[in-house]
Amino acid sequence: MRNSLTFGLVLCFCAVSAMQGQTRTCTLTHHGNWDAKELLRLPVRMSKVYDGTKLLVKADGREVPYQVEVLSGTLRAVSSGYIWVYASLKAGSSITYTVTTGAKPKKFRPKVVSRKQGDVWMLNNGLVSIGVGTGGDSHGPVAWIRPAGLVQRGSSRRITDLKARKITVSISDTGPLFRKVRVREQFDPDSEGKIRFADCSVTLVPDVNHVLIEENHRMNPGDCWQFNASADWTPKKALTCGWYSAKGRFGISLPNTKMRSLQLKPNTRLGGTAAFLQPSWTKNPDVSWFFGAADDSSVLGSLAIRAGKWDRPVENRIECRISTSPDVTLSMPTHRGRRQWLLVCGPIEIAQRDHLSDVVFQTAVAPLDKLQNEYVLAWPGMEPGELFTPHYYEDSRVNPAGPQLRIGNGFIRQALSGQLKGGRRVLSGFQVYLDPDFMPWYGNHCPPPKPYLATMMLRIPISQCAALKKHPKFKTFTAMAASAFRRDLYHS
Repeated sequence: MRNSLTFGLVLCFCAVSAMQGQTRTCTLTHHGNWDAKELLRLPVRMSKVYDGTKLLVKADGREVPYQVEVLSGTLRAVSSGYIWVYASLKAGSSITYTVTTGAKPKKFRPKVVSRKQGDVWMLNNGLVSIGVGTGGDSHGPVAWIRPAGLVQRGSSRRITDLKARKITVSISDTGPLFRKVRVREQFDPDSEGKIRFADCSVTLVPDVNHVLIEENHRMNPGDCWQFNASADWTPKKALTCGWYSAKGRFGISLPNTKMRSLQLKPNTRLGGTAAFLQPSWTKNPDVSWFFGAADDSSVLGSLAIRAGKWDRPVENRIECRISTSPDVTLSMPTHRGRRQWLLVCGPIEIAQRDHLSDVVFQTAVAPLDKLQNEYVLAWPGMEPGELFTPHYYEDSRVNPAGPQLRIGNGFIRQALSGQLKGGRRVLSGFQVYLDPDFMPWYGNHCPPPKPYLATMMLRIPISQCAALKKHPKFKTFTAMAASAFRRDLYHS
């Protein structure tokens, strides 16, 4: 009996000690030339299971709020997960974070709150609140949205003949930094036995007028969900911004990416469709990256971001329709693929192109989390310096037949002559040009507009790679460049 008791105590001690006493340290350096205050994942990995409610997170010695997103296990026994913080970094500055398990953290006031209202989860960050539908026939993924101080608006429905056989709802609501609701609906398998499903995550973070929506689905052809952006209020116009062309002098077509105002009348040429939204550059004049309904004081719309997070982007374009009612409707196809976009809602000032460009930069081009966890920006012995972070949605920055043609030719000549010098702009630029968010490069079932345009653009990063010989990860970079070259050769 005594031996059994001793053995049990040893097991208990091992289980407790596995969740205590781990400390991890990481130093984050912001190499950009702008100040940033954003959510990001700390690049730390715990070797043992830990209690996500008992972490002590410090930034330069000062305790800061954190939130654990569990990937495997439970919140009190995390096998794998992300530790999020709300980082504030000035240009060129660094912060050292330490994470210790088994501690008693201070309680911080939540920046985003959530509560259940019937069959809807309500999320609120003080600037915007949103109702997230929990599946079934009553709502689509977004039941409604409300900007601060204004009326609730919008409604949605799912259009399909399929009936949900299982609905799973999970919410990340145990930390002070953000709220995330994930709804997964499973339907009957198709004739080949493959599972049909619709998976949608809605995330609200602090201090913004937009909600992140991430979708993954496999349903029937023609299935979709629709969001009526004009329900419960009276917009006066539509706004759109993207890859439109305007006639220049002598009949020459010039790029025009300014915000455009549209009357609330159906587009007879496209059967009521005013625009399609996608997150990557195209010459198609019917494709935009932002579309919204607006009155004199507020706007509600959609902004497509992060092409690398989409699968089959042409099939998953958001269709923006104006009917004779007039109703403004966003239609999201759910046949197959993935999609990531923002639902934007707030005062009319946020519909300015400059503001939306800032939103795109912060959420898609150069978010801190992406720079710290997906890019290689450190170069031993080199001081923090300016990054190459072009705006993906500016025609002159991404059009392969525009200034990029001259830039590519110049890089090739410099690389062949040995004049192309390595540096942080070249290091970051090399990765930007190969980033699927910049251009999908045949990945995720998304060909570029024309194969020869991809060939012209890919000359830039392949040339830049030659200037990175002194970087410790040069072999990794050459493998990336070679893969891009082979992929382009295969499709050319």
